[in-house]
Amino acid sequence: PEPWKMEILDTFSKQLGINLKLQLEIVNNETAIKKLEKQEILLREAKIQAEQDAKAKSEFLASMSHEIRTPINAVIGMSDLLLET
Repeated sequence: PEPWKMEILDTFSKQLGINLKLQLEIVNNETAIKKLEKQEILLREAKIQAEQDAKAKSEFLASMSHEIRTPINAVIGMSDLLLET
């Protein structure tokens, strides 16, 4: 083969290699973006669930606090009466 043909083939192969690398980078970036988007969705869902759990816990503790306080106050009151008699 003539030298100029070899030079053209060499240049073409280098350009092809560069283009393939760029395409691979684009695919990798798109994959990374998709993964990040999925993670963001999962984090948002986890945040919503955590907020719901915190609200349920707060409501439960408020309710149980009242339910426990009332009988304890009765026991304490009766104990005071028994101690006084």
